[in-house]
Amino acid sequence: MTRRQQGNISIEFIVTLLPFFVMVLVVIETCRFMMTGSMLDVVLATATRKTVHVEDRENVVESMRAVLDAQTFPLVDSSRLQIEAIYYDSLESLKKNAGSSTYIQQPFAEYQVSYPYQVLFVEGWGDGFERLTKLERKILVAHERN
Repeated sequence: MTRRQQGNISIEFIVTLLPFFVMVLVVIETCRFMMTGSMLDVVLATATRKTVHVEDRENVVESMRAVLDAQTFPLVDSSRLQIEAIYYDSLESLKKNAGSSTYIQQPFAEYQVSYPYQVLFVEGWGDGFERLTKLERKILVAHERN
């Protein structure tokens, strides 16, 4: 009778271990996803800090890229970051979303940083969810002229 009990205990242990292990992996992946999103906020703040004071006809995106390449951020590979900028002449053009992709002394700019996120434990797990495979952050900056 004790041998049969030992078999039942082994089966119960395995049946409860699998869901527990999956739950632990989901918690770890969720924490990693949230930390990567937070680091992307830090990356964007660091990159746009320099863009408040810009020179005439400066390539701001290249300046931001240089700032990011000089830094090291945990969980974020700066070479995989994509930076985009849209420049606006006025608040009215911002409201109408009528911006330009080149900087010519526009007072406002919207910078976007995108990062491809890859799920750590299960390959292809997040492919069905676009929000899980690409993290994006945007910030609006008012440029000051020297």
